[in-house]
Amino acid sequence: EADRFDLILVADVLYDRENLPLLDAFLSRGREALVADSRVRDFRHPLYERIEMLEAMTLPDLAEPEEFRHVSLYHARRG
Repeated sequence: EADRFDLILVADVLYDRENLPLLDAFLSRGREALVADSRVRDFRHPLYERIEMLEAMTLPDLAEPEEFRHVSLYHARRG
């Protein structure tokens, strides 16, 4: 199971603390993981590092607050 996937992509999982164990689980199934999140600021996890801050928008435009248009992208690699 450990090498089932090369890369796991997920988004919007950080807002609920009950999802945090999934961060380790992703790396038990795949070699790398990318996590995108627009709601949680200053996220810290020993295996994940923020690699980019992106601007995004939802289409159709749902008039989301400007602060949620900034998406942090985090990367982890199984070591």
